[in-house]
Amino acid sequence: MSFRLTTILFGLMLVLAVALVAITLTGDGPDAGDRLLDEFAGVKAEQVDAVEIGREQPTPGKLLFVRVGKDRWEVREPFTARADSRAVEAVVTALLNAKPVASSAVSGDPAQHGLVPPSLRVTLRKGSDASATVNVGDVTIGGESALAFVTTSARPDRPAAVRRSDLDALLRTDSRKDAGKAGAFAKWAADYRTRQLVAPDVRSAADEVTAVKLTRGGKTVALTNAVPGGWSITTPPLGAADVAGAPTPMPGTLTGVRPLLAALTGLQALSPDDFVDAPKDLKEYGLDPAGPDATRAEVTTKAGTDVVFVGKPVAGQPGKVWVKVEGDSGVVRASAANADALAAVVNDPDSIRDRNLLAFDKLRVDAVDVVAGGQTTKLRKAGPTPVWTLFGGPGDPQAANVGHVNALLDPLLEKRTVRLFSPAGDPKNDAFFAPPEVKAEVKIWTDAYDPKADPKAEPALKGPPTTLTFGKVDADGVHVRRVLPGGERADLILPPTLPAGPGQPAANAVEVVTKTRLDFLDPSLKPFATTAVARLAFNRGPEAFEVAKTDVVDPQYPNGRWAFDKPDASKGKAANAGRIEDLVTNLATLTTSRFASEGPTPEELTRWGLDPKDARYVKAVVTLKAGDDKERAYEFGADTPDGNNSYARTPGKPGVFLVSKATASLFRTADLRDPTLVTFDRSRLVGLKLRGWREQNGSVLPVELEKKDGAWAAKTAGYSADPAKVEAFVTALLAAKAKAVVPGGPGKAEFGFGVDVPGQNGLEVTLEMGGGLPNLQVNLGAAADGGASLYAVGNQNPTDVVTVDAAPFKDVKDKRGALAK
Repeated sequence: MSFRLTTILFGLMLVLAVALVAITLTGDGPDAGDRLLDEFAGVKAEQVDAVEIGREQPTPGKLLFVRVGKDRWEVREPFTARADSRAVEAVVTALLNAKPVASSAVSGDPAQHGLVPPSLRVTLRKGSDASATVNVGDVTIGGESALAFVTTSARPDRPAAVRRSDLDALLRTDSRKDAGKAGAFAKWAADYRTRQLVAPDVRSAADEVTAVKLTRGGKTVALTNAVPGGWSITTPPLGAADVAGAPTPMPGTLTGVRPLLAALTGLQALSPDDFVDAPKDLKEYGLDPAGPDATRAEVTTKAGTDVVFVGKPVAGQPGKVWVKVEGDSGVVRASAANADALAAVVNDPDSIRDRNLLAFDKLRVDAVDVVAGGQTTKLRKAGPTPVWTLFGGPGDPQAANVGHVNALLDPLLEKRTVRLFSPAGDPKNDAFFAPPEVKAEVKIWTDAYDPKADPKAEPALKGPPTTLTFGKVDADGVHVRRVLPGGERADLILPPTLPAGPGQPAANAVEVVTKTRLDFLDPSLKPFATTAVARLAFNRGPEAFEVAKTDVVDPQYPNGRWAFDKPDASKGKAANAGRIEDLVTNLATLTTSRFASEGPTPEELTRWGLDPKDARYVKAVVTLKAGDDKERAYEFGADTPDGNNSYARTPGKPGVFLVSKATASLFRTADLRDPTLVTFDRSRLVGLKLRGWREQNGSVLPVELEKKDGAWAAKTAGYSADPAKVEAFVTALLAAKAKAVVPGGPGKAEFGFGVDVPGQNGLEVTLEMGGGLPNLQVNLGAAADGGASLYAVGNQNPTDVVTVDAAPFKDVKDKRGALAK
């Protein structure tokens, strides 16, 4: 046979083999890439309303799932139970999307692929007359290449192959390493049961759940979520429920709607083994609906209502309880958190009542009336940028004391402050709010008016307020009657003290609300910068003091020089800059603790020492360097009876307020005379001349020193200066402060200032200043105070004789060689 003929025959055989493979793979069945269920090609997953799964191995059985809502499925065979909707939907989606794949392993004989009979059969139904079935035979291994061999109801005799992974919704994941009959690996009843037993499709329970009812032992507690009113306890009719609950509740308690729903939605089966499909007598599980151990819980969501019975704890399995879903024939070992507390809620529904005195956000509060002490104080947020403002009184509208407004609202808005609830409708409650018992009434409006309204006009409020009436105080606490804008009334009991916010001390509940208009007056005073002060004047009885700060910087006073204008005897003299700064700073930072009167009578002004003829009266005036508003004036009077404060006011305003006693006392006692013996810029000092020591040497001797190259040296022949001792002497001069100012001029012999005068032993010190500055002179005289002090005088204040500490100067005054090496 020729080579050419052999080639032709081989080619014909190859074409024939390819044709046979194509017939085997396709025949009447779907081509690779087409949908497996082409008869359901136009059907969407949500149109499938029933799924039937049958198997032959390991034991014959049948499952039937029926759609009972848009997103909910139930098991109808072999028992009735709620299904895991996601699991059933996954089966529907998998079969509708499954596509055959090309494989040489597919033969035309169903029996070769375990399909006669199939070990697993799944039927999808749409309505009563449309269905499609997938028969699954053998499955192989091989990861992504693993196959499952199938036929369909449309082509029962033509096998096809699909990826095994396309049927993951039907097969247990732990079977992927095994090959064999699909029925042996099929998920079964427990795999399709929902493991979350209550409201499995709820993501945010408190928002999605619309009602909850708990029943046990003949008692019922019912809660309703009425948007926008929120959660309320309708049976028994207890009013608002606490949504969040206590931040740190006692173990085994439920204190709010969210914790209650968490306990119910947390009832879960952890594995298929937790389902008991054929339970014994329900009494053994504590699940007899008529028995004493079962708590019936009914949870209504937007999707429907779930009912479960919570029974006894599972013996030997802590954290699990027996649960039965209504309509399911089986029972479940459910993991549970706080399930035992459900019974406690039925017995005492007060545990989940709303314990917030007020339930709105402080930012929404824009109007408050406080009725206390026979007076009504009106507080309104007014202006384009709303600020708390007083209306209805003298001088109004005027800024309110924001700190005191917050001190009122913060404790009232603090979470979970209600201690007890008075029984609704109890006649004896009215006695707690009889006029003699009422301490205060607080009315609060939220979102009550347009904040952009005329800030000078009292806003017109819309709608009724929330009203709190604070009545009797007894051993239980403070009785409060709350009336909401809709008219709902509740009688509550608060503890004697209320939290007042982070970092704030607890507040007395009655003191919080018994505030008068004086408490809400704005205590702030007009501010000023201490660096802007040019003059300070004040009186002390008949004495008047006035000091001014030089505008030109004096090199001898690098921080500025304060000098007297009054009294006349001190005019031009340097004043005590440090003490003046103290006085000015006290005025700049002056704060009021509270008002004593908004409109004092002449008798009150006299009693409080604010009559200018009163010896206790002090008036201080600060003049600023520039600006139209250049003066700040303050009047101080007598001390308060408790001795802690002083009465004060600002001229031009009628109100009298209290300030710290220390400020008024400082003006009454401050000595403004400059205590500094001499002031100079040390860096400008170039020389020292000392003359004295008459008594020690029989004649006046000099010592002259100069500063050369940064070190002290002697100009006096035969004198060797010790630079360290000279520096210490200069330091002593700068640091010297007057211990006392002594009456009489420096010429009095007893002061001993004379250097050239026989019988006196003064020391004259001349400080030579460079840079064209005038020289300064200090004279140290005789001993005073038993030798502890020396009389001294300087030419910066030549008429003031003072005493200074003797210790720093004694050696230099007594010994000419004290500054020598």
